[in-house]
Amino acid sequence: MFNSRTRLITLNTSNSPLGKVYIASICKKYNVICIFDEVYEWITSDKNKKHIRIATLPNIWQKTLTNGSTGKTFSSTGFKLGWTIGSEHLIRSC
Repeated sequence: MFNSRTRLITLNTSNSPLGKVYIASICKKYNVICIFDEVYEWITSDKNKKHIRIATLPNIWQKTLTNGSTGKTFSSTGFKLGWTIGSEHLIRSC
């Protein structure tokens, strides 16, 4: 899946924290940008477990764009407002 030709990967929130650590390490290894859709970050099957944003893992901020949305995140159907956050360098290069 990842090789020297891979430039970008797009993922959503439904994976485990360990999965995010693994994805982050592969993105760093192959110099791949990760677009992470985190619109469901507050919806977890276990209320005692905290959501971990991939962009907060060590040394991955410069390679991550994180998407959010009010419609899905806050269950405000019809309210079309979304955002993307990331490093200034990465945002400007898009």
